[in-house]
Amino acid sequence: ARERYSRGTIAIFVAYASDGRTLLSDRWVALGFGDGTVLLARTDLNGRLVVDDAPTGRLWLEVPENLPLEP
Repeated sequence: ARERYSRGTIAIFVAYASDGRTLLSDRWVALGFGDGTVLLARTDLNGRLVVDDAPTGRLWLEVPENLPLEP
């Protein structure tokens, strides 16, 4: 995943796998914002998420299927 920075109130994020080349198209992702807000959403066929009224600042991405489950 690559970090992106939002501009104003619309954030456009393109999700890549950890290899930096493979698009995460049509996949569930968790998009986190600097204010602590987390959005669970599915990427489109081009690996993009478009978020209206997104908080400004730092963004981060997690792919839930890659996270370990705890008992």
